[in-house]
Amino acid sequence: MIKVVKFGGSSLASATQFAKVGRIITSDPERRYVVPSAPGKRNSKDTKVTDMLYACYALAENDEDFDKELKKIAERYDSIINGLNLKLSLKDEFEVIAKNFAAKAGSDYAASRGEYLNGIVMSNYLGYEFVDAAEVIFFDKDGNFDADKTDKVLSKRLSKVERAVVPGFYGSMPDGSVKTFSRGGSDITGSIVVAREALKKHFQTYPAGDPRNTVLNEDLIKGLKSLTREELYDWYKTAVSAEHGAIAIVGEFDPAAVKAALEKLYGNAKKVDAKYAYERYFGEYKPVAAERIVIDAPSKENAVIVARVDFAASVNDEDAAALVVADWILGGGTGLSNRLVDRLRQKEGLSYGVGSHVKLPQFGNRSSWMMSAIVAPQNLPKAEACAKEEIERAVKEGFTEQEVKEAIKGILDSRAVNRAQDDYLAQSWLQFMEAGKTFAFSKQFEERIAAVTVDSVNAALRRMVVPENVTWILSGDLAKAGIKK
Repeated sequence: MIKVVKFGGSSLASATQFAKVGRIITSDPERRYVVPSAPGKRNSKDTKVTDMLYACYALAENDEDFDKELKKIAERYDSIINGLNLKLSLKDEFEVIAKNFAAKAGSDYAASRGEYLNGIVMSNYLGYEFVDAAEVIFFDKDGNFDADKTDKVLSKRLSKVERAVVPGFYGSMPDGSVKTFSRGGSDITGSIVVAREALKKHFQTYPAGDPRNTVLNEDLIKGLKSLTREELYDWYKTAVSAEHGAIAIVGEFDPAAVKAALEKLYGNAKKVDAKYAYERYFGEYKPVAAERIVIDAPSKENAVIVARVDFAASVNDEDAAALVVADWILGGGTGLSNRLVDRLRQKEGLSYGVGSHVKLPQFGNRSSWMMSAIVAPQNLPKAEACAKEEIERAVKEGFTEQEVKEAIKGILDSRAVNRAQDDYLAQSWLQFMEAGKTFAFSKQFEERIAAVTVDSVNAALRRMVVPENVTWILSGDLAKAGIKK
């Protein structure tokens, strides 16, 4: 079992408190991921580091001298570092913070530095790897939590480390700027990890060890521990090659120079052993029985709801565009203009981060629709009920002409914005080359989106989301939620 543990500010306010937390973590080898808050109050007359950062940044924002205040914050961390006898300096980090404060990086950035710096101290103290939340936790352009991107990136990153410290409370926007969660966000990081692992485990439809399964962190760590250097090197010699590699570069560069560099690096690439010859594999749709999985996360101020259903489809299907539009209206649309956001956030005030995503593969036919929502634990039962009710209503009654019209415009506008970003273009080219396509496919897909009808979108919705087939995962403080496991 993998355990994610989160510690609040008062638990990490001093070196003494740090040492207590360290003993708690290391007393159980299954406690592999740690989510720390910023140092809190050491006594009733003390000030939380987050409040100190807010005050310091307020001076910077008003073009006043903030060096003295920032030095006080540095001294707080130095007292912890020295008290733990660590050979660690945060000098470089504070120099960066000073520059960003002067450049008016924003109050979210300022507030997040408390968790960020404490994460560095904690990782150094425990000997765990430090994973910056800004690199694995994401928001969309409207500031809503991007569960799908976070799940993909966080899963990939944590699969590479046995033990890690991931600061809570913040993530990053599409432009790279830092954004904080609105309330008690540091608790969300741990909830995401636990819910994600439960989701992956439930949707494993192939035998253990089959690469078509999404590997569980626990299984990956177990495998890495038993792997020998000889086995790894033998695999590298016989199976690793650049024969089927692809590269996409977008931006200002010298094509001739790049080509020469690639030829030098990979021109004489070794051939793989015949038995390891390249063969594409992909998942095929297999029904997964619906289940309601409840996970207790005691003392967390936030809870997470995740729902998923698999269905047979691909991006090449005739109704693929209609599936994308249906998801957009139900929960995938940006801003506050989709059914789930309107119900859970606008009308009920239950969630401050809700959305959905449909995954349509280029190869195979294992598609999935997934939604997630961040809620307070006491709102967990009602949020689950409202989400289910809204989904069932959409499937039963369908969407309106106006909703479809607005969704088409929103999707096309969003895709146009994406095409202005180099990283999106490069990633898309790689996907198209792998599938033997070009951006002509993207253009044709947008034409198909523009041509959908309300009937085709409603039919796609009912094919995509069958309410009785949806698996629901609830992760949070069950005592606060009034839920019995």
